Amino acid sequence: KDLMDILGTANDLGMVTHLNTNGHFLDDARCRALLDTGVDSVNVSLDGSVAEVHDRIRGIPGSFDRIREGVTRLLKLRRGALRPRVTFVTVLGMDNLDHARGMLDLAGSLGVDRVGFIPLHEYSDGRPLEAILARRRYAAKAGEVTRALRDMRAGNDLVDNSDAYLELFERCFQGEPSGLRCYAPYTSLVVD
Repeated sequence: KDLMDILGTANDLGMVTHLNTNGHFLDDARCRALLDTGVDSVNVSLDGSVAEVHDRIRGIPGSFDRIREGVTRLLKLRRGALRPRVTFVTVLGMDNLDHARGMLDLAGSLGVDRVGFIPLHEYSDGRPLEAILARRRYAAKAGEVTRALRDMRAGNDLVDNSDAYLELFERCFQGEPSGLRCYAPYTSLVVD
């Protein structure tokens, strides 16, 4: 209930503020309150460029349309300002690999600033990583898609990922660990 107060206070203290959201509750009042906090960026999870795919992956009928309406509202109330930056974040897996280009098209049509892609990760529950990261049956297709994403990035400033990050996708889809150490816990304060 105090999310907007936390964002506003952090922003007043000079912190860079960021919100990750599923986008389901971006009504007029929340969008205005969010903009009033001075939040720097908003990531909205969207896992398909069409309702059928996103709703199936998320298991929530009507989710895609609800998110699209909320993001449209937020962008309209932002009134052309550059803040907050609004980014769609798409987790790519077997069910939506073919939707990367569609996500860029959708973002462009709505006026969303960027699209970030994340490869679907498996979690180990303490087991050795190799025990759960067997080569996936869609690894070859995923490799093609990740190469296409690098090509898309070269010709489209909507892609939020760096070339170096995109190069890790193929490893992930082949069941290999990324080899990178995550420094987010050292640089970020996360309120959940």
